[in-house]
Amino acid sequence: MNIAFVSSEVVPFAKTGGLADVSGALPIELTKLGHNVKVFMPKYFSIDEKIFNLQPESWLGEIPIRVANQIHNIKVFKGLLDDSKTEIYFIDYPHYFHRHSLYTNDFDEDERFILFFKAVIELMQRLEQQFDIIHLNDWQTGLIPLLIKDNYSWDKTFNKIAII
Repeated sequence: MNIAFVSSEVVPFAKTGGLADVSGALPIELTKLGHNVKVFMPKYFSIDEKIFNLQPESWLGEIPIRVANQIHNIKVFKGLLDDSKTEIYFIDYPHYFHRHSLYTNDFDEDERFILFFKAVIELMQRLEQQFDIIHLNDWQTGLIPLLIKDNYSWDKTFNKIAII
């Protein structure tokens, strides 16, 4: 199966608790079982491209995402999860994600993660891969099913996807 695994934190890139541990291990195990898993997460300030050998996905260019009546142009980086065959995509938008903490009490906390899940949906479209499952993790991904139903129902890419 083709699985999109979406999480706000993934070991070894970013961690505040158990979510990161599961999000770092489960995709690798699913890949070992023969599934094609792509992981999606924000690119926080603490994630060093050189240490993790992340490469910009230049062919995508900047992807415009509308949040709070403004267009925000995001970039995407790609790497591998712990030297496995599991690909991980990072949503890069420094204004929202280059802060000193993964989660904040900042006035725009909602906008940060709205941008994240809209960017994941847009990226899934551009990857032109038919996903069978979208595996969502925690509140930072919770509105993705609603967005797909209300804003992306026109796109047949999402018609037969199971969402967990």
